[in-house]
Amino acid sequence: MMRERKKLYPVGEIPPLKHLPERMHAFAVRRDRHGEPLIALRPEIVPTPRPDSGEVVVMVMAAGVGMETVWAGLGIPATPFMADTRPYHVPGSDCAGVVWAVGATVTGWQAGDEVVIHPVVADSVSSMQQIWGFETPDGALAQFARVQAGQLLPRPTRLSWAESACYLFTLAKAYRMLLGHPPHRLEPGGTVLVWGASEGIGAMAVQLAHAIGATVVGVVNSPEQVEGVLRLGAVEVIDRSRFARFESLSDVEDTVACDLWQRQTEPFRIAVTAALGRISTVDRSFDRCFDIVCEQSGQSTFPLSCQLVRRGGMVVFCGGTTGYTFTFDARPAWMGEIRLQGSHLASAADADAANRLVTAGVVDPCLSAVFDWWEAPLAHARMLHGKGGTGAVLVQGRTRKR
Repeated sequence: MMRERKKLYPVGEIPPLKHLPERMHAFAVRRDRHGEPLIALRPEIVPTPRPDSGEVVVMVMAAGVGMETVWAGLGIPATPFMADTRPYHVPGSDCAGVVWAVGATVTGWQAGDEVVIHPVVADSVSSMQQIWGFETPDGALAQFARVQAGQLLPRPTRLSWAESACYLFTLAKAYRMLLGHPPHRLEPGGTVLVWGASEGIGAMAVQLAHAIGATVVGVVNSPEQVEGVLRLGAVEVIDRSRFARFESLSDVEDTVACDLWQRQTEPFRIAVTAALGRISTVDRSFDRCFDIVCEQSGQSTFPLSCQLVRRGGMVVFCGGTTGYTFTFDARPAWMGEIRLQGSHLASAADADAANRLVTAGVVDPCLSAVFDWWEAPLAHARMLHGKGGTGAVLVQGRTRKR
C-alpha cells in the first residue's frame, strides 16, 4: 500500500523515499532579526528546496553545531543576506543525511545513499570558495538541504548520525593546514605545535598529526582539557592558565616594551620547547623547534608562534579568534626563512582524504553533546559562550547507544 504523501511532515517523521513535501521545518535567521542564537534562530515552516541539474537534496538526519551558524545569526563578521536574497536564511554547515532527490545531470549518487556534506561550495568558473549554509542558502538546520553533488561524501556507517554530522568541516580544514600547502607538509617524525588543541580544528589537527607519526604538542586553556588532548595523541599538553597572561606584541621598535614581552612570555616558550626535550637545563636557552605551528588564535599568539617555528618551517593560520591585527618581529621570520601561510577552508580532495580517515577509524569525531531539534538555538548559544565542545542537533535521526 502506498503511504500518504503529505505537504508537510512533523520533525522525526520520514517521508517516502524520493518524495519532497511542499514545505519543511527549519531554523531560520531573518533580515530584521540578527542577534545571539536564542534571539536569531527561530523555528519556521519554509518551502522545501528542489535540486537544479547538478544538485542534490538531502534529507537531514543530523546537523553539526558550528560557529558559522552563530555568525549567520549575529550578522558578524558578515550577514548571510549578502548572498541569500530571500527574507530568511537557513544556516548550518555540517550535516549527515540521506540522498532524497537528484538533479538531471548528477551521476554516482542515487536516492537512499547515506552521505556527509563537505561544507564548501565551489565555483566552476573561478577559484572562489564559499561556506555552505553561511555564504550560501539552504543550510543544514532543516529537514531537507540542497547541495552541489560534488559536496557529497559517503557517510562512515560505523558512526551514529550525530557523530557523522559533527566533524567534516573542522577536520577538512585541519587536513589542509597540515597537508595542503606543499612543500610544507607534515611528515612522519616531524614536529607540530597546535594552539586550541582541545576541540574543533585543534583537536582534529592533533589526531591527524599523531596518525601521520609526528610529534604533537598541544596548547589548551584549562587543566581540565589536558587529559583529553593527551588521549588524542599529543606527547605533551601545555595549559596556558599556568602562565601569566600575555598580550600581542604592540611595537617591536619599542625596546622597553619588547623586552618586557620577551620576559613575560619566556616561561611559556621554555615550557613548550621543553616538551620536545630540546631545552638546555644549563642556560635555559631554547630552540625554535617546530616544523609547523598550527594557529587559529591570531592576535595574542601569532608573535609567539613565529618564535617557536624552526628555520625554514611554517606558521599556518586559519583565523584570529583573539583579533585580526597580527603584529610580530619580522626579523627572525625573514632571517629564519619562515613561511607564513594563510589557510582557508578545504578542497574536495582534502575533504575526501580526511573523511577516509574517519571511515577507517583513524580519526574520532570527538562528539561531546547531542541536542534535540528544538534545542538548536541553545546548542549554538552554548558554543557562542565557550561551553559548546563538538555537538550535533538531531533532525530525523536517533543516536545509537554506544
